[in-house]
Amino acid sequence: MKLSVPRAQSIVRNSSIAFIPAARPQGIRRRRIKKNNFDPDNQYMKTLPQKILLILIGRLGDFIVATSFIRSLRRNMPKAEITLITSRRAYHTALSDPNLDKVRLLSDAAFFWRNLKFAGFIFQKHDLLIDLNPSYSRASMALAAISGAVRKIAFAKKDPLGIYDLLIPHDPDNDYFWDKYARLAAETGITYEEGMRIYHDPGDEQKASDIIGALNIAGGMKPVAIHAGDFKKYDNRWPEEKFVELTGLLKTIPGIEPVYIIGPKEENATHNGILRHLPGTKYILPHSVPVLSCILKKTSALICNNSGTLHIAAASGTPTFSFDSQYNLKCWRPRGRHYGIESPDWNNCRNIPVRDAFEKFKHLWDSGAFSNCSDE
Repeated sequence: MKLSVPRAQSIVRNSSIAFIPAARPQGIRRRRIKKNNFDPDNQYMKTLPQKILLILIGRLGDFIVATSFIRSLRRNMPKAEITLITSRRAYHTALSDPNLDKVRLLSDAAFFWRNLKFAGFIFQKHDLLIDLNPSYSRASMALAAISGAVRKIAFAKKDPLGIYDLLIPHDPDNDYFWDKYARLAAETGITYEEGMRIYHDPGDEQKASDIIGALNIAGGMKPVAIHAGDFKKYDNRWPEEKFVELTGLLKTIPGIEPVYIIGPKEENATHNGILRHLPGTKYILPHSVPVLSCILKKTSALICNNSGTLHIAAASGTPTFSFDSQYNLKCWRPRGRHYGIESPDWNNCRNIPVRDAFEKFKHLWDSGAFSNCSDE
């Protein structure tokens, strides 16, 4: 899906801050629900906020897992104006979310005060600011510090300046990602609905169909997507040579057609580390998140590391099989039809044997665990 740049934009060339009002793609309509589920007895939220500012400066996967809270916030406060400040990695995906009224782009920057328009927006009065970053973020803390919001909420983390009015208990080494947002919802008096979402329009569905069709997959064969990134990681990324060996084994299972998913800026790493060793293996080049979501819906399963692509698949309803450290198993593997194999190490998955991974996947495949809606 190609997103057009809105008419009004201001980019300060000597600063890495960009202030760009949201341009909502055609076909996306905001859903308004008349019922107000806000809890008037909540001691902290004594009045219903009319203007809410959310801050989430992180990776694409961080935004996707936060969509459950954002959707719950909209359902509980349908008339509020909800604005999100986010990073470039999540910006275009956030634009498609109908639960957000505005999306502001914050590039990585040390001198963001040079952008007067952005500073002017931050100084505006909001009834409520919620910092959705579970981990410490200097950028989000700085934005919260200068914000004109009346009330400010964040997960418990380093807060040397006493910026926030309410800190939500949070254990980054043990909290499951949906549970921490459920706790945030409870503390702010809203009813929480678990489940990630990615929004797209009919054009994305058609593009995905064309992409899958162009692969010329033989009749009776089912595409199984494989994503070997994020290549910026090391300990929590299964080695390329193991993906090569596993792919060869997968081709021995009747009915499976392995298809590699290549993420943005991963073309060289995927080709050099994997595809050049697997001649004839099908692959899909990078696409926008909504289109990728539609592509994954048309596959029987996704095999991947524990990365943003895992959560895109989960939000799309595609079964997954991931390579997990004990930390990722505890905190980040999605619930439901999302399987995998675990390393005994807390923060490393590289030592998972190929044969063990193959045998577990094959057992799940043979048992029908990966039957997707596209198979029916």
